Amino acid sequence: MATTMQYRWLLVPAGIIGIITGFALYVRERRRCDALACRMAGSRIIFVLLIVASLVVATTIVLDRFPEFTSDLLAYAMRGDAPRSGHDMRGMR
Repeated sequence: MATTMQYRWLLVPAGIIGIITGFALYVRERRRCDALACRMAGSRIIFVLLIVASLVVATTIVLDRFPEFTSDLLAYAMRGDAPRSGHDMRGMR
């Protein structure tokens, strides 16, 4: 993860472009099959995977753009207590 974080400027836009391209190809194939009265193979699975991929990319963008939220979320996941807004600096000297 630390290795790929330095390339997020490239990987996040590539993910967005990939998702948009995937949806465009899905819609194009769906229209083609509707016009030819054929059945599109695996259409539900493909659509669900596109939605899951969209959620992964959206979550990546949110966690990257809001680092304080990300640190609070990670602290909550590690400790198990309720998340707080801001950071408590009382224990630092």
